Amino acid sequence: MVRLSGDFFDEVTQHPVPLDLGALRALRGSPLRLDIYCWLTYRMSYLGRRTEIPWPSLRAQFGSNLADTKQGRARFRLEFERHLREVLVVYRDANVEVSTGGIVLLPSSTHVAPALSRGRVKS
Repeated sequence: MVRLSGDFFDEVTQHPVPLDLGALRALRGSPLRLDIYCWLTYRMSYLGRRTEIPWPSLRAQFGSNLADTKQGRARFRLEFERHLREVLVVYRDANVEVSTGGIVLLPSSTHVAPALSRGRVKS
């Protein structure tokens, strides 16, 4: 059982971010790929301007069981970039650039068209 706060429940029911079930099937097998896809879908639903997310912020947000050492941080970045490339094969309209400082998100189309998000699921 999962218990949601009233505020969180209201937020997700009033501002849903639809996910493409075909994309979820294509990305299965990797929790990180699924997390990146869901996160990108959410971020692109409201992104209005260029936004850079630094590597330390990504590591903190997505978690890592790698040591917080130079080698561990470098390995996280390599793994994140590899999974991001796989997500971008599925979510082709996501305008994302990798930089030395992190990743850059640019306003992009949502993965599921807004008209489909009104009670219908794209599969």
